[in-house]
Amino acid sequence: QIYNCYSPFDEQDKTKVKYIIDKVELVMGRVPMKDNPKRQWLIPVWNVYATSQSDTGEGYVPSDRGSLLVLSVNALDGSIN
Repeated sequence: QIYNCYSPFDEQDKTKVKYIIDKVELVMGRVPMKDNPKRQWLIPVWNVYATSQSDTGEGYVPSDRGSLLVLSVNALDGSIN
């Protein structure tokens, strides 16, 4: 589980959000070439999918959006995409 204690959409919103990881998969992803951004490299990437739950004060309520991609990690060097 991953806990997020703020929302990027509103600085005043201090809603606690809990992410429950559903799936982690190794896929191929595209990254722009450093010297020529019009061309891309195909590299291995770890994608992490999770569902979210918001704290209502009386417990956590599941989101109706289902599982979403929340994080992509470059499998070659560990950078976050």
